[in-house]
Amino acid sequence: RSTQHPLSPCHKMIYDIKISQIFRGRNIMKTIRLITTIILVSWATMGVSADKLTLIYLTADNWPTCKVWDRWSYPKFKSSDLIKKINYTVVKVDFFDDLSQKDAWSKDLYWIRDKAAGQYPPRWYVIKNKELLLESEGLNGWDNEILPYLKKSTTSK
Repeated sequence: RSTQHPLSPCHKMIYDIKISQIFRGRNIMKTIRLITTIILVSWATMGVSADKLTLIYLTADNWPTCKVWDRWSYPKFKSSDLIKKINYTVVKVDFFDDLSQKDAWSKDLYWIRDKAAGQYPPRWYVIKNKELLLESEGLNGWDNEILPYLKKSTTSK
């Protein structure tokens, strides 16, 4: 459920294509378009840079505060230039009281998952090169700590 690996369904589509279908008359153009699209999406999303800050947003389906952030703050953040300057990952768990739900986290983020155990969402983690630079929780944590830190850290000098 983590968006850390957005290409997995695309890779699955490639493997699911039968060779016999690839070379059938009408399907060859569809197959070429599909493969081209997958390659372009791969190139676009492989640009996760170690030089950029990474923001991890930990949310829970059943927690009202997460829904408030998703509805009001996220659209502003998504449309800002700031999101283009960082790597952004969402980890969504089913229940607020189980933030360390194993299947929601990609393996490369288990070290953050261990920190989340016993905490409450929404939570944000700012990391760079596997170093935790800042973490905060709640709507005030976003407004007063995470957002100002990201703005300051991504401003060109």
